[in-house]
Amino acid sequence: MPLRYLIYPAFAVLALGSALSLLDGSGSTRVEPTPEGRAPTRAELAPAVEAAFALESYAPRETAKLIISNRARGIRVQIFRSGPESIVTRSNLTMNGVPVTGTRSIGSSNGHRVVRVQVGAWPSGLYFARLRAADGRVGFAPFVVRPRWLGERRVAVVLPTLTWQAYNLRDEDDDGIGDSWYADWKVKAVRLGRPYLSRGVPYNFRRYDLPFLHWLARTGKDVDVLSQSDLESARSAHVLASAYDLIVFPRAPRIRHAPGVRPRRGLSGSRREPDVPLREQLLLARRQADIAFVRSAVGPPTT
Repeated sequence: MPLRYLIYPAFAVLALGSALSLLDGSGSTRVEPTPEGRAPTRAELAPAVEAAFALESYAPRETAKLIISNRARGIRVQIFRSGPESIVTRSNLTMNGVPVTGTRSIGSSNGHRVVRVQVGAWPSGLYFARLRAADGRVGFAPFVVRPRWLGERRVAVVLPTLTWQAYNLRDEDDDGIGDSWYADWKVKAVRLGRPYLSRGVPYNFRRYDLPFLHWLARTGKDVDVLSQSDLESARSAHVLASAYDLIVFPRAPRIRHAPGVRPRRGLSGSRREPDVPLREQLLLARRQADIAFVRSAVGPPTT
């Protein structure tokens, strides 16, 4: 199928044709980290209720696991959907959204606590938990509500959930260096399921991801929202081509697998390696399949 329309001109778009082979095959991946040596800022290290969901995404009516990683008393939790809110987000330390649950008191955390969160029959999209402690600390934990099956809608938006972890400079081994190749070029893998710095807000979320979510809500686009692992869970690229007319990447993923390589599925605590940038993969795959790849030179919109 030729490319019929462009969902949003400021972002990368992949239209699926007939015989994709982007995700087929088996084997190992190359490791090509991009060293930057960036250290966390003081704002990113702001005190917070540190929490993250065990998985990148959950289906409607599933039970999600929210893991709190530090000590806090008098914690209250509420779930929000990101995108439809009218309030303007002016800080990189805050997530705003439309509440989909009431506030729930869960007591204290002694440094590690698992809280079960019931996902409702909510539309596919990006959601987050907001946690407030009695001492005033706040934390956020984003997660994707995926569709019940691939292709529930004919257009999919893939959020950069693995990219968020690639830029997560959280130092879990206390060696003074962030656990990411963006902090130390010697690091070749990152652990998934880590709480983000900046009180739990993914790096550059307000600048790169939130404007697209606002645009989807404002224009009433009804799409399947996927995590990167949801995309890679497809048995083959042919399955994706049958499920979707269009797949949109609001931000080019930083963690991808090379063409002809079957990705390994990872759960919380697994490790995933950086690989060939998506744009290079598509250029390679285009020689083998009917793929139209469009990238606008216009930068992402601002809120």
